[in-house]
Amino acid sequence: MARVIADFESTIDCISSTRTQFQHHEEHEKVQSTFVSDVKILAQTIQESGNPFDDETSELVVLFSEEITDNSVTETLCQINQSGIEQYNTFVNERIINRSKPLSDPIKRNNFPLISRPTVKKSTVPTQVSSLKQDCNLFARIYIASQ
Repeated sequence: MARVIADFESTIDCISSTRTQFQHHEEHEKVQSTFVSDVKILAQTIQESGNPFDDETSELVVLFSEEITDNSVTETLCQINQSGIEQYNTFVNERIINRSKPLSDPIKRNNFPLISRPTVKKSTVPTQVSSLKQDCNLFARIYIASQ
């Protein structure tokens, strides 16, 4: 009886020691402290700039920079769920139901304008800067030649 109890207690000790070795990666103290600090920073940002959910405007505002996003980004965020459902249905119909395309056929990439990568119109500023530098060099050579 004593041997059975000793074996049982040794297995309990073994289970409890392996349980601490195989924790989930988010259970570690460093991850938890980082999460708490991130929540505090978010709460501080909301207190400084006001509660974004109380805003009555129809425009989408980036929380940390307080910039108003482009209308195309707002439209994308409103319609992205419906677009995803349509793309899923198209995928299932073409590849599984109708078998008109092979399953290994690549899926078209979406280039929706988002907050992280808004649509930027190309400007002529770099060409103007290079033109101004060339003019500056020309005037410097003319000045040196006149002296």
